Amino acid sequence: MRKKVNTFLVSNLSLPFDAEDSAFLHIAGQKMKRMGISPDMLHFQIYKKSIDARNKEDIKAVCSVLIRVSEAVSVDTDRLARASIKPFEEKEPEIVFGNEKMMGRPLVVGMGPCGMFAALMLAEQGYRPILIDRGGDVEDRVMQVDRFYREKILDTSTNIQFGAGGAGTFSDGKLVTRIGDELCGYVLHTLYRFGAPDDILTRAKPHIGTDVLRGVVSRILSRIKELGGTLIYRCCLEGFSVGANREITVKTSCGDIACGCVILAVGHSARDTYAMLGEKNFALVPKAFSVGVRVEHLQEDVDRSLFGRLAGHPKLGKGEYNLSYTGGERGVYTFCMCPGGEVVAAASEEGGVVVNGMSRYARDGKNANAAVAVSVLPSDCGNNVFSAIAFQRELE
Repeated sequence: MRKKVNTFLVSNLSLPFDAEDSAFLHIAGQKMKRMGISPDMLHFQIYKKSIDARNKEDIKAVCSVLIRVSEAVSVDTDRLARASIKPFEEKEPEIVFGNEKMMGRPLVVGMGPCGMFAALMLAEQGYRPILIDRGGDVEDRVMQVDRFYREKILDTSTNIQFGAGGAGTFSDGKLVTRIGDELCGYVLHTLYRFGAPDDILTRAKPHIGTDVLRGVVSRILSRIKELGGTLIYRCCLEGFSVGANREITVKTSCGDIACGCVILAVGHSARDTYAMLGEKNFALVPKAFSVGVRVEHLQEDVDRSLFGRLAGHPKLGKGEYNLSYTGGERGVYTFCMCPGGEVVAAASEEGGVVVNGMSRYARDGKNANAAVAVSVLPSDCGNNVFSAIAFQRELE
């Protein structure tokens, strides 16, 4: 089948791990030349790059190259596929406007990734959202988390779980998903636009690091405010009501807020919010989740087990792993592996023990850690949301 294409993705290019990027671009250009497209018409860039260390004596870098053509060309897509080349399209979110006037400004509850991106998109379209979170801003969170470590005094509103940026602000800042959504590029480019390092655009397993991510979060929230949005910290959702004319009044710990619609981006740990929604007879659907522990080990041991005699080579970076096993409906797997990181206390309720993994951009700590988690099925908790929450609380 022939098709007009102006962007291509050349995949599965493999060279020695210390090869320069230019070598991958050259190979991609030769492949396109064999397709009858002159390299003079092309613009090349590295799209994704990873390390294949399955053979410690012959470690490879595996790369894909994005190629743009100055003018769309007609190509045989079947022939392209045989050469590991495919047409490529990276999408921006499709903005669809309604045709009814809103009764008020939109309200977004929660400043984690979901809430921040929702509020940013609304702000960029002129909707002047109101964005609330029960926790504090980044500076407040850093202060309260440091206090928790030093004095063992937990602020149940502002901690590693709650506040600007959500739990990810105090983690590795990994940007990993197992879905192939075309909008993933939009997320990465937005984070880069607000100060994330440019290598997140090309690494197969990108990470930002908690030290850099804190600045990214602050800049995104500042931009929302610059565009007319309102940020309210330490403001907890307590309830809401809908009037006869569909006007919405949201009850919060800071007083009532009138709004035209509500986006709930409350995250995993807002257990009181789920209780409130249950009392109002909203449909809450139980999902499978996972529970587990954190394992910690020396980073040099991980590097040596993966890279052998080449461990420590600057082109290889820090070693990271992923292990999984599935038996029937249930699986056990590692998750959120943090090279050169640390295990952090991440409680949000008094009397609970919760941990997370965190590392900085340099990943230069002595230890590595990873979560080892096992699946919990809805049937394990009676297919009931609140039984599942009680199960989590009992473990903690």
